[in-house]
Formats: sequence, C-alpha cells, structure tokens
Amino acid sequence: MSPHETLFRLEPTRGLDRSLVDHTHLCRFTIHDFPGDYYGLDNPSVFEGPNTSLMFVVDAQDEPYDHALQSFTTAVTRAVQVNPNISVEIFINKVDGELFISDDAKFDCRRDVMTQVTEELAEAGIHDSIPIRYHLTSIYDHSIYEALSRVVQRLIPQLPTLENLLNVLVAACSMVRSPKHS
Repeated sequence: MSPHETLFRLEPTRGLDRSLVDHTHLCRFTIHDFPGDYYGLDNPSVFEGPNTSLMFVVDAQDEPYDHALQSFTTAVTRAVQVNPNISVEIFINKVDGELFISDDAKFDCRRDVMTQVTEELAEAGIHDSIPIRYHLTSIYDHSIYEALSRVVQRLIPQLPTLENLLNVLVAACSMVRSPKHS
C-alpha cells in the first residue's frame, strides 16, 4: 500500500506475527514481528540462529523515548542471553514532517536516541557486548528501503562471495562502477 494509506489501514502489532521471506536460496529468512512490550519471553527461539538480527523501531516523533528504550533494553537483554552474537539494528522512524525539515534535526534526534540507548544499556551492563547500528527512516522516501536492504544483506552469509564474484565480473567486462557502490 502507499505510505499515505498506512495512516488509517495499519493496526498496531498485538502479538507475535511470523512471515516467511523466501525469494531465492540466497535470500530466505523469517520475520518475527512483535510489539514493543513482547520480549520473546515465552518463545526465546525468535532470537536463535547464526544470522539473526533484532530490529527495533523507535518513533522519532514520540518524545521522550524513555518507555520505548526501556522496552528496547529488555528485548536486547533477553536476546543477548539467548544469542550473544545477535545483530541489533535501531530504526529511528518517522524522521519526516515539520519536526525534521533539516538534516540537522534528524541527526540531533539520532544523537539523542544513541545517547539514551548507551545509558540504558550501560545500566543493564550489556553496552560493550553488542554493536548497534542506527538508521534514520521514513516511509515517504527511500530511507526505509535502504535500511532494510542493509539489514538483509548482513543476514546473507554468502554476501562476501557474491561481492567478490561481482567485482570479478565488473573487472572482466570493463564495467564502470557507480561511486556509491565502490
């Protein structure tokens, strides 16, 4: 659906919802979508697996972020107990509209979230144990697709091999690479 339709047609996530993404043998994974107050306590297997990522969405327009980040800390604590190698991604969503007209406002929001996450995880004693990636996203531009693409790429164990094969193809065919993908 178009981004404008989501305002009235999407219901909040109420419980664990599973979706299988199975486009090719290289890109096959399961999405476990759960609300912010569900921490995998009754089903810790959602955090298991060698290529597992926890994607947590923070509403940039819903300050203060205290409640959301407390839920995040609980979810990360549980996830790290089950899978110490889990990848953690924070999507700072809704960085659009009147509050975020300038890039500076977006980056200030990102910095605020990063600071609060660091403080929350330090209090929980797990800050240094896991790297966290932050993504500024909006459904009204390419940012959400780019962020999701980066997460999915990290989940593909064959990615380094695929990149090497593409580099060989580019060199063998004398193709010109885009500066963005260099």
